[in-house]
Amino acid sequence: MPDKYKFTKEQHFAVWEAYEGQCYWCGRPLELKESTVDHVIAEKYEGTPDLARIKTLYGLDDSFQINDYCNWVLAHMHCNFRKGDDVFGVSPALIACLHDVAKRGARARERCRTILAGNRKDKVLGRVGVAIDTGVLKQEDILEKFGLKLVRETEIELPPGFCLHVPGYWKIMRLEGEIATVSNGERFGRTPVGPEPDYSWLCGNCKEFGPWNGAMCLTCGCRSCPD
Repeated sequence: MPDKYKFTKEQHFAVWEAYEGQCYWCGRPLELKESTVDHVIAEKYEGTPDLARIKTLYGLDDSFQINDYCNWVLAHMHCNFRKGDDVFGVSPALIACLHDVAKRGARARERCRTILAGNRKDKVLGRVGVAIDTGVLKQEDILEKFGLKLVRETEIELPPGFCLHVPGYWKIMRLEGEIATVSNGERFGRTPVGPEPDYSWLCGNCKEFGPWNGAMCLTCGCRSCPD
């Protein structure tokens, strides 16, 4: 098995920004120095025959790589370990998850390219890295340093005919077609909101339409894919 990938500070920062300083698996905020970069599809599959099977299973492009922005997400250390190396069965929720990661990954890649193009990047980032590691810099300091601003999403309303098919404590934060990103204040997941949702979204355990974070139902915690 190849050595684990060593993320540069530029890559780590770009992923942290792309995920708005929030853990992808639990939705809670975390500072840069507390965060890790996790792999949606486990790193152990890199360079193995299983990778081709996984690409086919998930309908991934041939150019997909384990160690690339399209497979990297921001995570707490404990969330990173808890996710494990499972390869989940195909479901609409998981496909939506992979599409979301790919879009965020494109933004992270561009942000990293911008950082690297800056003048005296190595010297500046080296100093920033030391300051982060020693706790001298806080999240607010980093944002001010790079002229960034975290965008916090607010609850939105559904178009006529659409409705929420999960418990009412889930609030809609983003809408893409008939799939909504929802939050309960602590976690984020995806659920269908169209008039006639596909029943493959239905959790076999709690009988709710998720919401799903990858292959986990966030209503009951069931980790099996919807049938």
